[in-house]
Amino acid sequence: MNLVKKKFAHPHYVLIIVVSLVAAWLPIIRVYEPFADDFINRSMISQGLESYFNFAGLWRILGHFTGMILTIHNPYLYGFIALFTHIITIIFYYQVCNFLFKDKQFSLILSLFSGIFPWGYQAVVWASAYTYVLASAFFWLNLFVLLKFIKYKKQSRVFMLSFILSLMSLFSNESLGFSLAISGSFSLIKIQFFNFNSLKKFLLENYSFFAPFAAFIVYLCVFYLWSSNKSFLQKNPSFNFTTLFSVFFHQISNLDVFKPWFNSNFHQFIFFEWDKKTFFLIVFALTIFVFEIFILIKEKRINPKNRVDKFLFIYILLLLFGSSLIYAITGGYSLDSRKRYSIVPLLLLLIAYLYKSLVKPRFKLSKKWLFSTCIALFIIGISTTWLMTGIYFYETKRTNDLVDLIVSHNITGNIQISNWGYFDEWALNAAINYKINGTASYHDQIIHLTQSSPKNRLSYDQKNSQWILLPSQ
Repeated sequence: MNLVKKKFAHPHYVLIIVVSLVAAWLPIIRVYEPFADDFINRSMISQGLESYFNFAGLWRILGHFTGMILTIHNPYLYGFIALFTHIITIIFYYQVCNFLFKDKQFSLILSLFSGIFPWGYQAVVWASAYTYVLASAFFWLNLFVLLKFIKYKKQSRVFMLSFILSLMSLFSNESLGFSLAISGSFSLIKIQFFNFNSLKKFLLENYSFFAPFAAFIVYLCVFYLWSSNKSFLQKNPSFNFTTLFSVFFHQISNLDVFKPWFNSNFHQFIFFEWDKKTFFLIVFALTIFVFEIFILIKEKRINPKNRVDKFLFIYILLLLFGSSLIYAITGGYSLDSRKRYSIVPLLLLLIAYLYKSLVKPRFKLSKKWLFSTCIALFIIGISTTWLMTGIYFYETKRTNDLVDLIVSHNITGNIQISNWGYFDEWALNAAINYKINGTASYHDQIIHLTQSSPKNRLSYDQKNSQWILLPSQ
């Protein structure tokens, strides 16, 4: 059996995932508008690898270089690559779910719930946060390889492939590092460690499970040698045990993505700057989705066993606490949308396990339930993603328009801004300095936001969608 030629499962289900994600995220394919950290990362990367290495060593080097190079050389290209990477991530997430739960219909619902909702939208739409998407893509691809080929005879090939994928994930973003390190433990949980012959046989025949852990050790050594001495990475936080659990408690903030629906002022952004091509491509994707759903309904459903492996619960908990451990040792967890991108899929695995163990055995679900659930997820998910990304692009454009006005009028010092957004002063300064000098840092100080400035007063004209410079007082 050839490792490369191994069959890829369930083309109809994969197609539903692809068209669903295209319909939800297609509006991100547009001229990329950089903001905040983008200007600092662009400044370093445009000066070459040495400049970035001197600043951050090898920390997230693969993720930052990929995202920034895409936006620097072709402002249209980033949206395509970000959407493609997101699709790849969710496809392999589906494959892993199906392997763990042995239920392709249920795995489809998990994948749609994870992929078309804007839980971690910032990671997809913002180039500086693309590191989370790229790391997740390698993480789920690596987990698929481990689970699918754990008993493959030529374990050296599986080991090397898993080792390389693990390193690529780690050098993209470290958020899933501990989860990655223990991702091969699924094969170990059932091993009889006190039976020497059984353990020896397993280790000789299935040693590829060790590849992610080996890659993690290599990454730690490389990071310690070439990145730990960088000033902005030198933190000495103490281990916070409560963060292991509070990370998951704070996932209630995912519900914030629905808040704009309850404010009519935001509804105008659901189709923000759509063109005809975007509209027709989304209609085409919707048509394929409906067609494939009807095929799914007609498909003979093989009822999976209600009972799930009790050892799977331990494995999922290990992956989950691996994802929170990184925040427990690095200073805590913030509510940035981008950080949810890697956590939500793992949290859904736990919810899925509890459902399959406690709820599913008591209720028999019909094809109509499956059909209606997919349709509901599709409608709610894609419309919410359109709305959230529309708001994001509106605010990004508004900020860059403000920067252009400040630069064109050579404004410096204290300024007063009405109808401002939620972006930090340092981000505004970085953008201004980049526009003027082509460089940016976290310490730029060209303007300072104040509550009152008789000379430099700016306001946003909502009606005409433009910034105006108010007369001096």
